[in-house]
Amino acid sequence: MVGTQADITEQRHNAQAASEAAARLDRIALHVPGVLCQIEMDAKLRPRCPYLSEQARSVLGLDPAQATISSRAFMERIDAADLPHLFEPFNRLAQAQGGSRAPASG
Repeated sequence: MVGTQADITEQRHNAQAASEAAARLDRIALHVPGVLCQIEMDAKLRPRCPYLSEQARSVLGLDPAQATISSRAFMERIDAADLPHLFEPFNRLAQAQGGSRAPASG
């Protein structure tokens, strides 16, 4: 008979902390006028939206869970005139790291 034992205390602690942080962010987002989101760029400079507040449902007509899977519908709702401002922080970071610029169109 062979047995294995692993201490997953730290893993459980990290999962609990992540869950608490997400719940805290959701509570904050309830008090923010409009939609709170997190936008990241993947390795191919495509935007992804790992967090979209529940207000996206009423303000944008989007299911936040679906928008985190595919950010296309969310990005299409951003006015074209606002896109350069949205991508500017990514462009500054890319320039500082000697990389490519984010697309202006999203």
